[in-house]
Amino acid sequence: MQYKSQSKYYLQETKWFNENQVPGFNDHVEVTLMSTGAPFLFFVALMAAGQVVTKEAFEWAFSVPDMVRASAEMGRFLNDIASYKVIRCIHFD
Repeated sequence: MQYKSQSKYYLQETKWFNENQVPGFNDHVEVTLMSTGAPFLFFVALMAAGQVVTKEAFEWAFSVPDMVRASAEMGRFLNDIASYKVIRCIHFD
């Protein structure tokens, strides 16, 4: 289920690219936060715990808890800032 969800976000980004669409900020953030892989990685970490983890824990993880969303936000925004700085240096140096 988590893999299908992850694929959906990748497909949305691909659609925007292929159709030359520029999504609104909120739409962009929502999709790219999920495509960072942080929610998927969190889910995989629970799977690695084995039988200790309950079905309710997996359902909770699939709901993307605040701590997972915050991790994805930090990773996404730090990556965007770093990319911007690199591109700016290339174009202005």
